[in-house]
Amino acid sequence: MQRGARFFLQSLFLLLTYSLLWLSLWVISFYLSHNGQQAALFLPQGLRLALFILLWRRFGLPMLLAEWGLYYWLTQQQLITHITLYLSPLISLLVALEVQRIWWRYPLYWQRLTLLIAAVGFNSLLQA
Repeated sequence: MQRGARFFLQSLFLLLTYSLLWLSLWVISFYLSHNGQQAALFLPQGLRLALFILLWRRFGLPMLLAEWGLYYWLTQQQLITHITLYLSPLISLLVALEVQRIWWRYPLYWQRLTLLIAAVGFNSLLQA
């Protein structure tokens, strides 16, 4: 299989899988908070940040497109009313790029887990 076709299929699979996981986590968050904006920033944010850190940088664009598509759909359904939420993935991307830069310096599981938890906490502060 050619390299371009392989990347396209991997990106398509990631786009569909990420969309389904994101929407599932959003529904759970919406059930807990009854607010569309808060639900988008609660559980899906951790998934987004973890995948941004763990996946290669070339898969960032399909994830961004999937999330912006979901935001657009939720805006059309009037479950999200603030357009500024579209900037949320970009803020997470900046945090993930910084964490990804130092991620490989820590080979132990507990070190990486601590770094991931610190990144989620810092990202949450930036989102607030």
